[in-house]
Amino acid sequence: MSPRQGGDTDTTAAMAGAVSGAFLGLDAVPTRVSHQLTDQGKWEYQQLLALADLGFYVASNHGFADETIARGI
Repeated sequence: MSPRQGGDTDTTAAMAGAVSGAFLGLDAVPTRVSHQLTDQGKWEYQQLLALADLGFYVASNHGFADETIARGI
């Protein structure tokens, strides 16, 4: 299934990528590909890594233990 087919295929592809990325981790993505990850030019690679780390921290601790972390993004 291609994300360019229309309908919800782009959403399905994004969800599949998110689940496989969460399962396999960033090390499973080739470096040349991972460094091209951006949020349509708004977020750079290092910012996306920091956001992922924050998401993991929040999920692990069921909320912010330190509000300064939330303001750091």
